[in-house]
Amino acid sequence: MIQGESFLTLTDNEDPSKSTNTDLVFAWHTLGGVLVPHTFQKVIENEKLRVSWTIQISKKADINGEILDFMEFRKRWDDLEWCKANEWHPISIIRAFRDNSRDGKRWARQQATGALKRKGNSMCICYPDSPEWLKKEFARFI
Repeated sequence: MIQGESFLTLTDNEDPSKSTNTDLVFAWHTLGGVLVPHTFQKVIENEKLRVSWTIQISKKADINGEILDFMEFRKRWDDLEWCKANEWHPISIIRAFRDNSRDGKRWARQQATGALKRKGNSMCICYPDSPEWLKKEFARFI
């Protein structure tokens, strides 16, 4: 490390694929923020998952010509009202993508899986909650 550099470590007990810290770190990185090499740690400590990211906060990011430090970036990222009021700002766009992607994936996981049969150019799809007449048609569809 070089004198005068500042670092921040974000830690939680969530799986990285579900952690809001992971989203925050990569949104910062996408917009020009600096990550420290070998910044990610995923360990079991006292039988509990601990995940940490270290970012270099002494380096600022140039976001559309606006120079922001990490703390200002995080303040805006966490402020949904600010994001709604500044919907075309890169921070808001990335946050909206993250929120919509998570909601869409959650919705898709909750949907029933159907069965598909094809015959030539025709197809038939049946879901567990399909009406009985469709289930009978599906059973006969060859």
